[in-house]
This record gives sequence, structure tokens and C-alpha cells, in this order.
Amino acid sequence: MSQVPSEARGKQKLKVLTDARSLCRYSLNILQNNRHFKVRPTGDEEDDTRNPPQPELVAKIRETVLDAYISAFSANETVFTKDNYRHRRQLQDRSIAKLNELLALIELSIPVFHTDLRRVEYWTGCVKSVRGQVQTWKESDYRRFKRM
Repeated sequence: MSQVPSEARGKQKLKVLTDARSLCRYSLNILQNNRHFKVRPTGDEEDDTRNPPQPELVAKIRETVLDAYISAFSANETVFTKDNYRHRRQLQDRSIAKLNELLALIELSIPVFHTDLRRVEYWTGCVKSVRGQVQTWKESDYRRFKRM
């Protein structure tokens, strides 16, 4: 617990990393829950045979959310200098691209896993929030680079 009074505390600079970590943790948590991410039978035996469970889709979502977080984390760990700016920006761009990919995968999961729309709405809201934060961070770095 911080000893600094709340009114004297500054705004957290890179809240994006804590939000990205929370998104990653949330995503991994719900993906391991078989109740939410398994294909439910439709009742049509032929359709159920043609559409078996999609473990590769769950694995792809897991891989994408991890890549998005690791790219943002790595960008933060890259020291901001003129020489490192491009590498840092590439990591930020990769994180943004992975978050966009995650949105597409979540949308794809809705009919496959019959995902609850309230869960999808919350999950996509988290993804869009983190994506916006990474974009703002990238723009801030660009302004800093221009002043160097």
C-alpha cells in the first residue's frame, strides 16, 4: 500500500501494461474454462460431426493475447533513445496488430462456442481499451522522438 496520500499521487503513466496484463489474465482464465469454450452440440448429428470442437481456435486466441501482452511489455522494457525508437515502435505496432487479430478471433468464437454476448461485449471492450492505450502511448513516443 502506498504511503503517499491519494491527492498527492500522480497519474499512473503506463496503465496500459497493467490493463494488458489484466486482459491477458482474463482471456487465459476464460479460455481454460471448458464450460465456455467447447462446441456445444446442436442436436443435428451430421452438423455436430462436421463441426467438432475447435482446440486450434482456443490455442490461436491464447497465442494472440500472449503475443499482444509480451509485445507491449517488451516495448516498455526497450529504453527510449533515438537508436531504439524504431524497435520500440515496431513492438508497439505488433501489440496493436495482435489486439486487432484478437478482436477478429473473439468475433469468430461467438458462433463456434456460442459465447455469451455479455462476455463478448466485456471482452472486446477490454481489448479495444488496451489497443487505444497502446496507440496513445505510441503517439506520445512519436512526439517525444520529434523533440529529440
